[in-house]
Amino acid sequence: MPSGAPTDRPGYLHEAVLYDSDEEFLGVVVPFLQEGVAAGEPCLVALRASTTSLVREAVADTTGLTFLDDRYDRPASVIRSNRDLFAAHVADGASLIRVASEVPHPGVGAPWDGWARYEAAINRAYAEFPLWGLCAYDTRITPGSVLDDVARTHPTWPPPTAAGSTRVTRTPSSSSPDAHRAGATRWRPRPRR
Repeated sequence: MPSGAPTDRPGYLHEAVLYDSDEEFLGVVVPFLQEGVAAGEPCLVALRASTTSLVREAVADTTGLTFLDDRYDRPASVIRSNRDLFAAHVADGASLIRVASEVPHPGVGAPWDGWARYEAAINRAYAEFPLWGLCAYDTRITPGSVLDDVARTHPTWPPPTAAGSTRVTRTPSSSSPDAHRAGATRWRPRPRR
């Protein structure tokens, strides 16, 4: 396994990274992707157009990276299509799949409640896959309430960057969809019909 790769747990490792500059974003996401490519792992990039451009400019050779354009339309359809994509990679022999992503939120003009539930639900929905997901959140535009939900829905966070960034920190594992629901003030269950 590449350096930093999860070695002590099967299934889905769901991490969040908070950043407050383009350099900090690239300092975490680019090595994450490059290590995966070097190890022969499928590396998926599901970022906004602006951050995708940053990655493309920072990585001299994008061979081995799969760029997934604008796939965040509805949470349920994203889960369905991602599960199909991950299953195809596993069928092709992948022992670890890496995904660098950004989930829509009000800071980029999208409603958050459905995506907050998505962030919680994928901890179980993707648990069967050998998957390492890195969800990036730009603290310059991400509302505090979203960051609170991010803290509840991401079981682990990557260690600080080599530059010693204080924005990227490790937090205790504490999340499940149930834990998120218990802590969210805006979430309401749908009435049963």
